[in-house]
Amino acid sequence: MQGVWTAFGTKEASVFIDLLHRNGITPHIKEENAEWKAHLNLDTGSKIIKVCVDSFKMQGAQNIIEEYLNSEEGAVEISENLFDIFTDDELMYAILFNSLEGTTNSFYKELNKRGWTDASIEMKKEEIIKSLYIKERGSDFALFIGFMGVLAGGVVGIVMGVILFFAGKKHPITREGFSKYDKLTDKYAKLMIASGGLVLLGFIILYAKNN
Repeated sequence: MQGVWTAFGTKEASVFIDLLHRNGITPHIKEENAEWKAHLNLDTGSKIIKVCVDSFKMQGAQNIIEEYLNSEEGAVEISENLFDIFTDDELMYAILFNSLEGTTNSFYKELNKRGWTDASIEMKKEEIIKSLYIKERGSDFALFIGFMGVLAGGVVGIVMGVILFFAGKKHPITREGFSKYDKLTDKYAKLMIASGGLVLLGFIILYAKNN
Protein backbone atom coordinates (compact mmCIF):
# COMPACT_ATOMS: atom_id res chain seq x y z
CA MET A 1 0.00 0.00 0.00
CA GLN A 2 2.07 2.91 -1.24
CA GLY A 3 1.46 6.62 -1.11
CA VAL A 4 3.11 9.91 -1.99
CA TRP A 5 4.63 11.85 0.87
CA THR A 6 5.07 15.58 0.40
CA ALA A 7 6.58 18.08 2.79
CA PHE A 8 5.45 21.72 2.81
CA GLY A 9 5.61 24.92 4.72
CA THR A 10 2.26 25.91 6.20
CA LYS A 11 1.23 28.24 3.36
CA GLU A 12 2.16 25.83 0.57
CA ALA A 13 0.47 22.94 2.35
CA SER A 14 -2.86 24.74 2.57
CA VAL A 15 -2.79 25.42 -1.18
CA PHE A 16 -1.86 21.85 -2.01
CA ILE A 17 -4.40 20.29 0.35
CA ASP A 18 -7.12 22.49 -1.11
CA LEU A 19 -6.09 21.31 -4.57
CA LEU A 20 -6.41 17.68 -3.49
CA HIS A 21 -9.84 18.21 -1.96
CA ARG A 22 -11.10 19.94 -5.11
CA ASN A 23 -10.05 16.87 -7.08
CA GLY A 24 -11.83 14.43 -4.79
CA ILE A 25 -8.75 13.30 -2.86
CA THR A 26 -8.65 13.06 0.92
CA PRO A 27 -5.03 13.14 2.16
CA HIS A 28 -3.62 12.05 5.50
CA ILE A 29 -1.97 15.02 7.23
CA LYS A 30 0.67 14.96 9.93
CA GLU A 31 2.80 17.74 11.40
CA GLU A 32 6.48 16.85 11.44
CA ASN A 33 9.24 17.57 13.94
CA ALA A 34 12.56 19.41 13.68
CA GLU A 35 14.36 16.22 12.63
CA TRP A 36 12.17 15.99 9.52
CA LYS A 37 12.78 19.66 8.74
CA ALA A 38 16.54 19.25 9.08
CA HIS A 39 16.44 16.18 6.83
CA LEU A 40 14.89 18.28 4.09
CA ASN A 41 17.30 21.18 4.72
CA LEU A 42 14.36 23.48 5.32
CA ASP A 43 14.10 26.42 7.65
CA THR A 44 13.58 24.87 11.09
CA GLY A 45 11.71 28.00 12.15
CA SER A 46 8.90 27.33 9.69
CA LYS A 47 6.10 24.90 10.32
CA ILE A 48 6.36 21.82 8.13
CA ILE A 49 3.41 19.56 7.35
CA LYS A 50 3.69 16.07 5.93
CA VAL A 51 0.91 14.99 3.59
CA CYS A 52 0.29 11.44 2.42
CA VAL A 53 -1.97 10.61 -0.49
CA ASP A 54 -2.90 6.97 -0.99
CA SER A 55 -2.05 6.20 -4.62
CA PHE A 56 -4.99 3.78 -4.81
CA LYS A 57 -7.44 6.58 -4.03
CA MET A 58 -6.19 9.29 -6.37
CA GLN A 59 -8.99 8.72 -8.89
CA GLY A 60 -6.85 9.69 -11.87
CA ALA A 61 -5.50 12.87 -10.27
CA GLN A 62 -1.88 11.63 -9.97
CA ASN A 63 -0.87 13.89 -12.87
CA ILE A 64 -2.20 16.95 -11.00
CA ILE A 65 -0.04 16.09 -8.00
CA GLU A 66 3.06 15.45 -10.08
CA GLU A 67 2.54 18.67 -12.03
CA TYR A 68 2.27 20.61 -8.79
CA LEU A 69 5.31 18.95 -7.24
CA ASN A 70 7.42 19.67 -10.31
CA SER A 71 6.44 23.34 -10.38
CA GLU A 72 8.38 26.10 -8.62
CA GLU A 73 5.78 26.19 -5.87
CA GLY A 74 6.06 22.46 -5.26
CA ALA A 75 7.99 20.80 -2.47
CA VAL A 76 9.81 17.51 -1.93
CA GLU A 77 8.25 14.24 -3.07
CA ILE A 78 9.12 11.09 -1.16
CA SER A 79 7.64 7.64 -1.76
CA GLU A 80 6.94 5.96 1.56
CA ASN A 81 4.71 3.38 3.17
CA LEU A 82 1.28 4.86 3.85
CA PHE A 83 1.26 3.29 7.33
CA ASP A 84 4.34 5.27 8.46
CA ILE A 85 2.01 7.94 9.74
CA PHE A 86 0.62 5.51 12.36
CA THR A 87 2.28 4.17 15.51
CA ASP A 88 2.34 0.49 16.44
CA ASP A 89 -0.40 1.03 19.03
CA GLU A 90 -2.60 2.83 16.50
CA LEU A 91 -2.30 -0.15 14.16
CA MET A 92 -3.15 -2.48 17.06
CA TYR A 93 -6.28 -0.47 17.77
CA ALA A 94 -7.10 -0.57 14.05
CA ILE A 95 -6.98 -4.38 14.15
CA LEU A 96 -9.18 -4.49 17.24
CA PHE A 97 -11.71 -1.79 16.41
CA ASN A 98 -11.39 -1.22 12.65
CA SER A 99 -10.54 2.43 13.38
CA LEU A 100 -8.44 2.97 10.23
CA GLU A 101 -9.08 2.51 6.54
CA GLY A 102 -7.60 -0.73 5.27
CA THR A 103 -7.83 -4.47 5.84
CA THR A 104 -6.89 -6.28 9.03
CA ASN A 105 -4.43 -8.36 7.02
CA SER A 106 -2.62 -5.24 5.80
CA PHE A 107 -2.23 -4.04 9.40
CA TYR A 108 -0.78 -7.41 10.41
CA LYS A 109 1.68 -7.29 7.51
CA GLU A 110 2.82 -3.78 8.47
CA LEU A 111 3.38 -4.81 12.09
CA ASN A 112 5.27 -7.90 10.89
CA LYS A 113 7.58 -5.57 8.93
CA ARG A 114 8.22 -3.64 12.14
CA GLY A 115 9.36 -6.79 13.94
CA TRP A 116 6.10 -7.96 15.49
CA THR A 117 5.26 -11.65 15.22
CA ASP A 118 1.64 -12.79 15.00
CA ALA A 119 1.97 -14.20 18.53
CA SER A 120 3.33 -10.94 19.96
CA ILE A 121 0.54 -9.01 18.20
CA GLU A 122 -2.06 -11.25 19.85
CA MET A 123 -0.42 -10.72 23.27
CA LYS A 124 -0.41 -6.96 22.76
CA LYS A 125 -4.08 -7.03 21.73
CA GLU A 126 -4.91 -8.88 24.96
CA GLU A 127 -3.00 -6.25 26.98
CA ILE A 128 -4.97 -3.45 25.29
CA ILE A 129 -8.29 -5.19 25.93
CA LYS A 130 -7.39 -5.80 29.60
CA SER A 131 -6.31 -2.19 30.11
CA LEU A 132 -9.53 -0.92 28.54
CA TYR A 133 -11.57 -3.32 30.73
CA ILE A 134 -9.78 -2.15 33.89
CA LYS A 135 -10.36 1.51 32.97
CA GLU A 136 -14.03 0.84 32.27
CA ARG A 137 -14.49 -1.10 35.51
CA GLY A 138 -12.66 1.63 37.45
CA SER A 139 -14.96 4.24 35.95
CA ASP A 140 -18.03 2.15 36.79
CA PHE A 141 -16.82 1.68 40.37
CA ALA A 142 -16.23 5.41 40.83
CA LEU A 143 -19.71 6.10 39.48
CA PHE A 144 -21.17 3.48 41.84
CA ILE A 145 -19.40 5.05 44.85
CA GLY A 146 -20.71 8.45 43.80
CA PHE A 147 -24.26 7.15 43.52
CA MET A 148 -24.04 5.41 46.91
CA GLY A 149 -22.69 8.59 48.48
CA VAL A 150 -25.59 10.61 47.13
CA LEU A 151 -28.09 7.95 48.21
CA ALA A 152 -26.61 7.73 51.70
CA GLY A 153 -26.57 11.52 52.03
CA GLY A 154 -30.24 11.74 51.10
CA VAL A 155 -31.32 8.96 53.46
CA VAL A 156 -29.27 10.31 56.38
CA GLY A 157 -30.64 13.81 55.79
CA ILE A 158 -34.23 12.60 55.90
CA VAL A 159 -33.71 10.29 58.91
CA MET A 160 -31.89 12.95 60.93
CA GLY A 161 -34.53 15.50 60.03
CA VAL A 162 -37.36 13.20 61.16
CA ILE A 163 -35.56 12.38 64.42
CA LEU A 164 -34.90 16.05 65.12
CA PHE A 165 -38.49 16.96 64.29
CA PHE A 166 -40.09 14.41 66.59
CA ALA A 167 -37.46 14.86 69.30
CA GLY A 168 -38.29 18.55 69.35
CA LYS A 169 -41.99 17.73 69.69
CA LYS A 170 -41.55 15.11 72.39
CA HIS A 171 -38.79 16.73 74.41
CA PRO A 172 -39.19 20.49 74.03
CA ILE A 173 -36.34 22.77 75.02
CA THR A 174 -37.21 24.37 78.35
CA ARG A 175 -34.17 26.50 79.05
CA GLU A 176 -34.91 30.02 80.13
CA GLY A 177 -35.63 32.28 77.17
CA PHE A 178 -37.00 29.48 74.99
CA SER A 179 -40.56 28.42 74.46
CA LYS A 180 -41.60 24.86 75.21
CA TYR A 181 -41.34 24.03 71.51
CA ASP A 182 -38.33 25.61 69.85
CA LYS A 183 -39.49 26.86 66.45
CA LEU A 184 -35.90 27.07 65.22
CA THR A 185 -35.45 23.34 65.82
CA ASP A 186 -38.63 22.72 63.89
CA LYS A 187 -37.30 24.72 60.94
CA TYR A 188 -33.97 22.89 60.96
CA ALA A 189 -35.74 19.54 61.01
CA LYS A 190 -37.95 20.44 58.05
CA LEU A 191 -34.94 21.84 56.17
CA MET A 192 -33.02 18.58 56.66
CA ILE A 193 -35.98 16.53 55.45
CA ALA A 194 -36.40 18.76 52.38
CA SER A 195 -32.69 18.74 51.51
CA GLY A 196 -32.53 14.97 51.95
CA GLY A 197 -35.51 14.63 49.64
CA LEU A 198 -33.83 16.81 47.00
CA VAL A 199 -30.66 14.73 47.23
CA LEU A 200 -32.67 11.55 46.73
CA LEU A 201 -34.45 13.13 43.78
CA GLY A 202 -31.07 14.01 42.27
CA PHE A 203 -29.94 10.42 42.78
CA ILE A 204 -33.02 9.08 41.01
CA ILE A 205 -32.48 11.45 38.05
CA LEU A 206 -28.78 10.53 37.75
CA TYR A 207 -29.56 6.83 37.98
CA ALA A 208 -32.24 7.12 35.32
CA LYS A 209 -29.91 8.99 32.94
CA ASN A 210 -27.15 6.39 33.30
CA ASN A 211 -29.32 3.30 32.90
